[in-house]
Amino acid sequence: MLEYKQTFYLGLLQGANGIETDVQKTKDGVLVLFHDDTLDRVSNMQGKLCDYTWDELKEAEIYGSCTTEFYDRIITFREFLEKFCRYDIHFAIELKGADVEKETLEMVKAFGIMDKTTFTSFAFEHIEKIKELVPESTIAAELAKQDAFKLVIDSAKAKKPAAKRTTKKKE
Repeated sequence: MLEYKQTFYLGLLQGANGIETDVQKTKDGVLVLFHDDTLDRVSNMQGKLCDYTWDELKEAEIYGSCTTEFYDRIITFREFLEKFCRYDIHFAIELKGADVEKETLEMVKAFGIMDKTTFTSFAFEHIEKIKELVPESTIAAELAKQDAFKLVIDSAKAKKPAAKRTTKKKE
């Protein structure tokens, strides 16, 4: 079995100057690295990641697109930071799921990488919360094509950069 962080090491060995990863919270509140909302597509488990505890997720086998018998495991955000905070690289941390902002910020601060971290999300609420908690933090909102187009149009009309929600909140 490989560990999720091995892919990050491989990137650094190949000359990457940064790491982008997604942070989500488990059922019992542990921050973990995982891209999808559900485990179905890439693992031997089914269902939403947030419906599992960290102890349950430790057993997940995460498969890549190759046809080998190798698989990764999910790691915690803390494990990731312990291994990679010492490198002179940039971090793009995508926030996913409910209530991840405060603890993610606290850990990034504790590991001393605020100055080389950009917080991103498709959910504008995460970006707003990050700026509310730490106004000097670096953020980048990720937008679907139609949202980006509307943002450009709104900015052009106002003749200044728009930093507001341009789409309706999901209810």
